[in-house]
Amino acid sequence: MDDVVFIRRCVELALKAGKNTRSNPMVGAVLVHDNTIIGEGWHQQYGGPHAEVMAIESVPWDKKHLIPDSTIYVSLEPCCVHGKTPPCTDLLIRSGVKKVVIGSTDPDERMRGKGMDILSQAGIEVVAGVFSEACDKLIRKFKSNLRRKPYVILKWAASFDGYMGHRSQRLILSGAEAGILVHKWRSETDAILIGKNTAISDNPSLTTRYYPGDSPMRVVLDANLEVPSHSILFNDGLPSVLINEEKKSQDGPVKYLMINDVRNLEEVLSSLFEACIYSVLVEGGASVLRAFINSGLWNEARVIRTPELLGNRFDEKDLVKAPVIHGELVNEIEVGNGERVMFLDRGEGRGVRDEGLGTRD
Repeated sequence: MDDVVFIRRCVELALKAGKNTRSNPMVGAVLVHDNTIIGEGWHQQYGGPHAEVMAIESVPWDKKHLIPDSTIYVSLEPCCVHGKTPPCTDLLIRSGVKKVVIGSTDPDERMRGKGMDILSQAGIEVVAGVFSEACDKLIRKFKSNLRRKPYVILKWAASFDGYMGHRSQRLILSGAEAGILVHKWRSETDAILIGKNTAISDNPSLTTRYYPGDSPMRVVLDANLEVPSHSILFNDGLPSVLINEEKKSQDGPVKYLMINDVRNLEEVLSSLFEACIYSVLVEGGASVLRAFINSGLWNEARVIRTPELLGNRFDEKDLVKAPVIHGELVNEIEVGNGERVMFLDRGEGRGVRDEGLGTRD
């Protein structure tokens, strides 16, 4: 059977972990004997056993004797250093597997090919780069975290004529189906980030009430602590972080995280990483989104395009223009009522297409 089939299964397994791996990568592994999977596993949580360990330990007792004549498939190069767990290369050598097939090379400079070298020197056949595009996608957040920054996803909804809001009243642009999808995205990240203007004007709760997942941390950029104390973010008992320039303290579930300059997004992201926030969904408003776009400090963007023409309903001077973003359009889906979601990738150094989202087609 084609190696891609088994690496594809590794990717499926890895995704089961979601954000539970925290700053560690999502990894899946399957142990195969005579084209049949006899064991499989994934890195389930930060500090826990790695995927290779889980796969080997999952092999039934009556099939343990097949391990030395088996091939292990892993979405990421096995680790070769002792961290919270022993090196997986040692385990694979002890287990006697005859072949290791790998999706992606580990980007951690402590590994980066060394694990493959160790396995090869031990007489194990190593094949790398199988189904690598999907495996590389698995570790994009991990790569950001290696740089001690959270993985940043931008999200907004825009009308067909390129507006995302009204200056003096709250507008709900997207429908119920898109709302459920957004709440799913929230459940998959460690934090939601907004600016103080959105916190003041919308008084949002920023929870996952429309989706059965954990609500993330709420983060507000509020340099001078202008968000009113009666706001939902202060009074619903859920954790919030106010990144500001005036005080550092903890008031119940509300944490005041003081930095030098709230406008410095590099400093903002570094402070969030130090606070154990490894992925961030930036939901606005327009000035915050543009700041992230202009700084290049984003990894993905998810833009909900609605068929509505706000310019026909309101005076254009009262409307807020949606950001314009240029990136690689990697997917597009319809979510109902003529709404479409466009998924963009910043490109990470690759050439990107100019999609110009945020303006009328």
